[in-house]
Amino acid sequence: MDSTLVPWFAPKASPALASIVRNLGHKTPHGKGDVLYESGSLFSRVVFVNSGVVARSVLVPGFEDSPFFISLALPGSLVGCVDTLYVKDQVHRKQWAVTSCDTLTVQKEIFLQLADHEPTWRSALESYNARMMLAVRLGMLVTRAGTMEQRVAAFIYSFCRRSDPLFDEMLLDQEKEWIPIPALPPKKLIAQIITSDIQLLEEVENKWLGSGVMTRVKRAVFLKKEILISNREWLSRFLGAFGG
Repeated sequence: MDSTLVPWFAPKASPALASIVRNLGHKTPHGKGDVLYESGSLFSRVVFVNSGVVARSVLVPGFEDSPFFISLALPGSLVGCVDTLYVKDQVHRKQWAVTSCDTLTVQKEIFLQLADHEPTWRSALESYNARMMLAVRLGMLVTRAGTMEQRVAAFIYSFCRRSDPLFDEMLLDQEKEWIPIPALPPKKLIAQIITSDIQLLEEVENKWLGSGVMTRVKRAVFLKKEILISNREWLSRFLGAFGG
């Protein structure tokens, strides 16, 4: 199973695609909140997230303050105009830096010419686009099917698994009872991603703290691994629907 296919998160690019961008890309630092890409701005670059977190939103005309769907891209993902390299549409998109981040950019035409020249690169690019769409659909399924607690747990598990390829191995470690959770995106953004609001998100957090399955040590947050394991099993049903 593709270890980077999880709901709401763009997958990692293959080593072949990553090497193209690392060899040809122009490095650009971005501050928190900077807009990286927005439809209609004549933006024609493929962007590789080298560090930090980038949000990708799909907007409905007239409702720009309430995105139809938001997903995230972590280091190793491709963003920018990668959604429309082969399929053109009029969907409005906006991408911005959730944290300070560094990106590498390559002009779309150069990227496509290289991919067309080498069949394995083109295959890798087409595969990436397909996996990215699967992650979006998976996020929609989880949002529709899950309870509030399941959606929160699914987001945390997905963020951890996408951040660390060895995360599932940590869950299988019999000696570990508590799992450290990396710094998550802002609660408002998480609530938008899982189609909820901050109040309900905080209710789940308070429930976990009160029941002893979540704890804080200074600024660090820990979850009992049973919460994450049971959620992984729940998510596996949806991953199985996509052949994962």
